[in-house]
Amino acid sequence: KHFDFKFDSAEFDMSELNESMKELKKNMKGLKIEVHDMKGEMKKLNLFLNELKSELVKDGYINSDDEEYDLEMTTAITKVNDRVVKQEHHKKYLELYKKHYDKEIDGTIKIDRD
Repeated sequence: KHFDFKFDSAEFDMSELNESMKELKKNMKGLKIEVHDMKGEMKKLNLFLNELKSELVKDGYINSDDEEYDLEMTTAITKVNDRVVKQEHHKKYLELYKKHYDKEIDGTIKIDRD
């Protein structure tokens, strides 16, 4: 298909279009940075969850690395499939979090199977 566009130069301001394009480019750069940051956060989360899952298997809270599970974790408790884990395991899981995120848990981590 072929399109012809005709503009009345009195109504069309190129400098305004150029400014809009510059603004759009600036916003796109910011978006790329945000997406890059999100990829890093997702990678960090996956590494944490994979290591946590291995520990949950070792500690007997789930049967295998393939098993889906519900998780709730705060500074006070960790629950796996609505079962509160032993305090010694909870402390170990908090240390895992700190290892991956270089900080303490702030709030609640919650993962639901559905």
